[in-house]
Amino acid sequence: MSSTAYVQQLPMCDIHKYEHGNPNIVARYDGRTVTGQWANMCDQCFASHGTGLGTGYGQELVIGDEPETTPEQVHDAISRGAIDEVWDLVGDGDILDFI
Repeated sequence: MSSTAYVQQLPMCDIHKYEHGNPNIVARYDGRTVTGQWANMCDQCFASHGTGLGTGYGQELVIGDEPETTPEQVHDAISRGAIDEVWDLVGDGDILDFI
């Protein structure tokens, strides 16, 4: 799983909504909190409640479409031995399509 997720619209911060009664704060992260639950979080709440980015932790939310991966990017990651990056680049696709 990548540490970035592409969305069409940013959600509102769950922590501000439920803990502070303010449902109008934009979230930039979807992640696991220090108490184990998952939430959409703004920058401030991610800094105080988030556990990090990556598989099992969370993702930064970015508006737009995911950029297409090129074979060159995959080859570069393979040559550097960056296996996690390779899988992030390939995603649900077939790695053979890139090599």
